[in-house]
Amino acid sequence: MLEAIFSNLTTAGASFVTFLSSLIQNVIAIFYTAPSGSGSGSLTEVGTLVVVGVATSFVFFVIRWLTKLTKLRG
Repeated sequence: MLEAIFSNLTTAGASFVTFLSSLIQNVIAIFYTAPSGSGSGSLTEVGTLVVVGVATSFVFFVIRWLTKLTKLRG
């Protein structure tokens, strides 16, 4: 009986890890196309937009930080 419980727990754990692995691979596929053959991978349109959005957000964050820094000094 104890062996059956551990067997079921092992199966459930393996299924959960498989689920997480496939979930992560499918989410990454939205942003990045894996290389095929000897070619190189590339960002999808969504991935490119995400990179542009993150870069823009970082620029605005730095500008906001610098303006607050100058207000504190002046």
